[in-house]
Amino acid sequence: MKIVAVNYHIYKPCNLRCRFCFATFRDVRESLAVDDAFRLLRLLRDAGCKKLTFAGGEPTLHPRFGEILAEARRLGFVTCVITNGARLANILDGQASDLDWLGFSIDSAREEAQAALGRGSGAYVQKVLALVDEARRRGVRIKLNTVVTRLTWEEDMSELVRRAYSDGRDGSFRSDATAQSGVTWTGA
Repeated sequence: MKIVAVNYHIYKPCNLRCRFCFATFRDVRESLAVDDAFRLLRLLRDAGCKKLTFAGGEPTLHPRFGEILAEARRLGFVTCVITNGARLANILDGQASDLDWLGFSIDSAREEAQAALGRGSGAYVQKVLALVDEARRRGVRIKLNTVVTRLTWEEDMSELVRRAYSDGRDGSFRSDATAQSGVTWTGA
């Protein structure tokens, strides 16, 4: 049996303290050394893996994430990073060509809900949307990752989704975005 896609939890630390986070990794003491990470990527490729999703913690905080991402691209993986955007601007500036997909962690369109959940404070939603715009400008596909909680289960996030997946001109949806997100929209 071939391994088609792998979620690689590359780095345990995170800059946020989301109340619902499952990524505690109590049994993980440290991340792999870069040489070992490269070896892992080769083993995954040799096992038939096609898509590699970097997750965490927050992958962009890994001190050598750029090198590992570049190696994944060199080996031919479709790459995705699940991120809260902590150091994403630097990755987009230097390595956007190494990225196929970015999954943005955003659980509400309301800043106060984001803060109450432990995911940022103040302008988290606006920061994510600015990074979405920059990623799309550089040709990186995007998706939104949302955890539904007691604070958000009744929230209508349609406008946020429209804004994130619009083409930036007229608010129309891109077909690759709706296919990846699993969101189906009818009408305008």
